[in-house]
Amino acid sequence: MSGIARKVNKYGRITIPIEIRKLLDIDTETDLELLEIENGISLTRITGNSCVFCCSLNHLIAFKRKVICIHCAKQIKRTPLPNEEASAPMR
Repeated sequence: MSGIARKVNKYGRITIPIEIRKLLDIDTETDLELLEIENGISLTRITGNSCVFCCSLNHLIAFKRKVICIHCAKQIKRTPLPNEEASAPMR
């Protein structure tokens, strides 16, 4: 997606188009950083360096624009999906 123009309002604000907010998972609580670059401005998501599930600061990995710790990743891996649970053979 490119080529979207926005006007700056009288308060110096611009609106980020909904398509971009959905694509990048930007909501009202998302922290963004504005940086002056040559010939323009760069807008970047500020990613916290803690697990999105348990807030751990250790053993972090990035997955689909999220930060998650190895412990939570292993827990997710062990959790059966609803479809798998219903169709799994009884033991």
